[in-house]
Amino acid sequence: MEANKKWVAGWGAATSYTSYGLSDKIENTTCRYVIIPTMNTKKIRLHFSNLLGNEAVEIAAVSVAQNIDAVNVEANTITPVTFGGGRRLVMSAHQVDAVSDEIDFEVTADKKICVSIYFDKPTDRTTGHSNGGNFIQKIYVRGNYTDTASIPLEKYADGCAYFFLNTIDFLCDEDHSAIVAFGDSITARPWPDMVNRHLNTDANGKHAVIRRAIGGNRVLREYSCIMKRTYGPAGIKRFEQDVCKTAGVSAVVVLEGINDLWHPRPNNPFSGVDELPTAEEVIEGYRYYVKKAHEYGIKIYFATLLPCYPLETQYEGKIERFDALNEWIRTNTEADGYVDFEKSVEDPNMPRHMTLDFDSGDHLHPSYNGSKAMALTAYEALKAFGEV
Repeated sequence: MEANKKWVAGWGAATSYTSYGLSDKIENTTCRYVIIPTMNTKKIRLHFSNLLGNEAVEIAAVSVAQNIDAVNVEANTITPVTFGGGRRLVMSAHQVDAVSDEIDFEVTADKKICVSIYFDKPTDRTTGHSNGGNFIQKIYVRGNYTDTASIPLEKYADGCAYFFLNTIDFLCDEDHSAIVAFGDSITARPWPDMVNRHLNTDANGKHAVIRRAIGGNRVLREYSCIMKRTYGPAGIKRFEQDVCKTAGVSAVVVLEGINDLWHPRPNNPFSGVDELPTAEEVIEGYRYYVKKAHEYGIKIYFATLLPCYPLETQYEGKIERFDALNEWIRTNTEADGYVDFEKSVEDPNMPRHMTLDFDSGDHLHPSYNGSKAMALTAYEALKAFGEV
């Protein structure tokens, strides 16, 4: 490594299940992922994981390139990614982390790049992440296009998942850092990407917000049912790997706990009322996050849970638990501070309700405008904490 430089995660996604079935495969397919960086570098490395796979995984080729429009990349920038000097990566079943060689590749903040990954053999596609949204673009095509600038329009499709790839590290100056946004489906929405837009516009290119969010995720529990396993490992199981072991992390913003209260109900066969935790049990999960973050020298900021009025009607005692969690988040002296998302999206005339324009329509998830309001709140808080 160069003198006075360090590795900092410049992009990332959580590691979870990407399929319901036991034998979902991908074969003779190139996945091309568009990445929007917020820092500059001339050297990168890529992390892959087969954590949740029950069999070995083989990736035939990986490349990076400057993006034109996802279907097209700049031909003269296509750069092979190598592993121990070769193009092919083999990961064993349940392998937590596989890291590429250091790759000479110039990245400029806010200038998109593409990562292309080719699978030649039938490959179990269990591990990865399925985030989508306004700032995420992923395309898939039959054949090997890792070293090809253009993909024929009639041959590709979009959507689906990030298979195996979960982090890209940038070699940066010592004053650069990553901030992890850790949570569930509300954080899987665009607010972390919008904080990155603020960083690109207002900050000095020294920070990146890394989204480690899984829809349906809970602090304390996970689902054993195969149809629900995409909700991911429990937060307390994934926090250390997804946050603390990410390169160059200075802080984490945690927005999680609503699903611990939301999911359990009498008519839910996968999560009955017996799984409804007390507020103190969830708070003990929060304390675990604090302990782990501080062990690694990482600042931790909890975000208040968003108003979601149906909680009051779902099951007796839920709203009291909700209030107790937000009260602890606002008043505890164990974490390093808090971000008040509840107040940023709450209707001032209707307590416990999101402002209509900030509500996606399900009274739980924020709309695009709600995510914008959250992002501004988070960015201002991070500035006040001295993180950006």
